[in-house]
Amino acid sequence: MGKSKRNSNFEILRLISIFLIVAHHFAVHSGLSVSGAGQANQLVYAFFRFGGKLGVDCFILISGYFLVKDTCLNFARFLRLECKMLVYSLVIYAACVLSGEAGYTPEGLRQAFFPLTSNVWWFMTVYMALYLFHPFLNLALKRLKKTAYLVLLGIMFVLWLFIPQINGLGGLFGYNDLLFFVFLYCAAGYFSLHGLPKISRCLYAIAALLSFAFVVTYWVMVFNHTEKFSGLYHYFGNDAGYFFDMQKIPLVLCSVSVFLLFGSMKPHCNRIVNLAASTTLGIYLIHDHAMMRAIIWKKWFHGAKMINSPLLFLYGLGAILAVFIVSALADLLYTYAIEYPIGKLLKMLPPPMAKETYRSNRAHRSRGKAACGIG
Repeated sequence: MGKSKRNSNFEILRLISIFLIVAHHFAVHSGLSVSGAGQANQLVYAFFRFGGKLGVDCFILISGYFLVKDTCLNFARFLRLECKMLVYSLVIYAACVLSGEAGYTPEGLRQAFFPLTSNVWWFMTVYMALYLFHPFLNLALKRLKKTAYLVLLGIMFVLWLFIPQINGLGGLFGYNDLLFFVFLYCAAGYFSLHGLPKISRCLYAIAALLSFAFVVTYWVMVFNHTEKFSGLYHYFGNDAGYFFDMQKIPLVLCSVSVFLLFGSMKPHCNRIVNLAASTTLGIYLIHDHAMMRAIIWKKWFHGAKMINSPLLFLYGLGAILAVFIVSALADLLYTYAIEYPIGKLLKMLPPPMAKETYRSNRAHRSRGKAACGIG
């Protein structure tokens, strides 16, 4: 599907995902403390906090669904992403230093010039690592038979999802964020290569709602009755929000269900939706820079003052929308003023790698079928 014909169902999901991520950051970075808050505001907090990691999972699922058929390492795209991070990092750092919001330090300047390796945005650091080797991962995934692919996903699920959720065993088998992203990428790749399950969209919606209800109910139940549910509380790391993390099974089930729900809808293309969705990365880079977090959520929208207010939900929604819209407009300005000219220069680079590697391997496939069950 060409760029002008991108499936707007997934672009809508991108927009929803980044909105949920902004909502999550409002909950965790604005100084909200729900201790002593009423039941209604506890639910508001849980709702805002829940969505962030759901959005992260959906972004990786969308990437895996479309990138799994790519056998080329597109350096031009990698450099466009790197340039975008570099520009935003330098502009934000310079603006904060010149305005007096942050002091100049050699370490801060170094991080501004090397945002990827300095882990300024943890998601982008992990995502770019995944992007670098994704075409070579695709070469293996495309050769797997359907049954072998399912076995691979099952092994990944046990090693990198199930076992890490047993308290105290999270460090086994090299588990980290990158391996979790690989699992989601491969799961979405399976749906892309072998088709979506032929299940009613209502069942996807029900599965997503049940997963969401479980996570929020667990949080409210354990948070308010820690002594009563002390066994669960201590088993899951003394954290009532244990299941809010992106790699927890209920949240993964919710994100996969939401992804399949949008994927099962009739494809359509809406240019306005697609244009808006193109700003999602910029929204993330702008509002979740470490320096911007304190300014946005503590100085501009100090949600802590609203924790006992019946208007918390409306206040939070307004703050989230404001950050969303302003960041999107800023990213559109970047796109037309900077990214397009850079894109023209990057077209002069050599063609993507790995095409010839893939072609040269075709002759060897028949020899691997009998031994490995791939084809």
